[in-house]
Amino acid sequence: MKVFPTIVFAGTILLVSCSPYWRCESGACDGGHARLISKYCDVYEGETRNGEPEGMGRWTSAGSRCTPGFTTGAAEGLMYEGPVTSANGTFRFDGEGTLTYPNGMVLGGTFKGHLASPGLQPGSGFFRYGNVDFRGEWVKRKADDREVLMCIQGDCLNGRGIRVSSTAMIVEGTFRNGSPAGSPCRISTPRNDAQGLCSSFWITSGKLSCPPKQKRHCDWLIARDPGNYQYDPGLYGWLSRLTIKN
Repeated sequence: MKVFPTIVFAGTILLVSCSPYWRCESGACDGGHARLISKYCDVYEGETRNGEPEGMGRWTSAGSRCTPGFTTGAAEGLMYEGPVTSANGTFRFDGEGTLTYPNGMVLGGTFKGHLASPGLQPGSGFFRYGNVDFRGEWVKRKADDREVLMCIQGDCLNGRGIRVSSTAMIVEGTFRNGSPAGSPCRISTPRNDAQGLCSSFWITSGKLSCPPKQKRHCDWLIARDPGNYQYDPGLYGWLSRLTIKN
């Protein structure tokens, strides 16, 4: 058995280092309800088997808090609740659950992934944020898309509407053939908002990409709000990408 160093102050046990895979902090870790700490200091609370998550539980990401300079790709405070499975440190979502962002945005549905890539599947689900509590269908716009989308208001195919993606991006504006069209729109993520012309952006994987012909508009956004926007090197040196800073 591996020994985990701890420091005790007045009856309080402090974790000194995060060990490979999972550390049992409390509960029945070999087959029951327990609290586990991952090697990245993520916290799991729920059913276990052989010292690892297995069954219904809740996983909360520590972000880079435990390992400065390194992150699993999930924001600190991001939380999944639902069925899970794991083996040799590989932790995966495995069924109907919820993904809750630190700002209170909640996506519900069937998940087959992990915190950095939740793998929300097409099918019935819901979206909750603020006063919005909408139940509907997560759908793929194209057969090869990794993202799934839900139209929570209006016409998100050919008209004006509000659409949510499985990356928790909300697009409010006019759509043409399922893509944002050239009228003023608002784009929101769990951390940032942006307003402008939808045709000025290519929206992919939760980021805003700025085509060269729209560089003037992107320059205006950066000048107006330099704290939130910056250019990143583009593909083959010709595409300037406007990325919402995290």
